[in-house]
Amino acid sequence: MRPLILIPINGGKQYPLEKDMILIGRQDVCDIHIDHKSVSKQHCILMVRDNKLWLRDLGSTNGCHVNGKRVRRSVVKPSDVLGVAGFNFRVSGAKAGKKKAAHEEPGTAKLNNDDLKRLQQGLARVESHNAMNKGPVVQVNSLPDEYTQVIEEDDE
Repeated sequence: MRPLILIPINGGKQYPLEKDMILIGRQDVCDIHIDHKSVSKQHCILMVRDNKLWLRDLGSTNGCHVNGKRVRRSVVKPSDVLGVAGFNFRVSGAKAGKKKAAHEEPGTAKLNNDDLKRLQQGLARVESHNAMNKGPVVQVNSLPDEYTQVIEEDDE
């Protein structure tokens, strides 16, 4: 899969999609941090699976959209518009970057100090939560993959 980048429609910081999993949300630990009250703490995740970019809503209040259509999960293609609680990004092909070293395995990346600290903090929180609650919390999301608009008719 060629490198992709998220470009804000209204201008601002661009986000290269360099990892296989990118968390978008309001928390500081998110890979793409959007500090706005309409964005959930952990709003959605972008994942590369089977050489495709997938969007997965994490049960956010204000939802995720692909090309204006609210979705729970969807494939995202270059030139699609990704909406995160009213913040819109265009998915675009990134310019050719550095070539990987021949010995580097695909899917591996060297963590910088900030990434390592965020990972350690997140693991410590999960372990603390699991110890108090005797195991991880698993919730089933019963929302549909796509939302259909309901048109109400006037009763006469």
